[in-house]
Amino acid sequence: MNLAFPDYSTLFWITAVLAIFLVGVSKAGFGGGTGLIAAPLLALTIPVADAAALLLPLLIVADMFSISHYWKIFERRLIRIASEWGILFRRKTNEGIRWVRSSPHAWGCF
Repeated sequence: MNLAFPDYSTLFWITAVLAIFLVGVSKAGFGGGTGLIAAPLLALTIPVADAAALLLPLLIVADMFSISHYWKIFERRLIRIASEWGILFRRKTNEGIRWVRSSPHAWGCF
């Protein structure tokens, strides 16, 4: 089994480092939504599926560090409120999708 690095260009490595930096800054809470441009930035130099595949493990590990840091430091009331809104949003979204699918003019999108 050959585990050599793929032959990526120097431009890819520069954009990869920049994308990882932006994700890290965004996850740390300093950059706001700057992490949103990480995948499109990488997609400029490699295929979109490869960009997503490279960023997903990074995002998962960053989330694991966040969860371990705040494991017992949270307010249950806020979690309950956020969960209730999430469940409500999910239900309303499903109702909307069913309504669009049942419409005689479903725009051909479903």
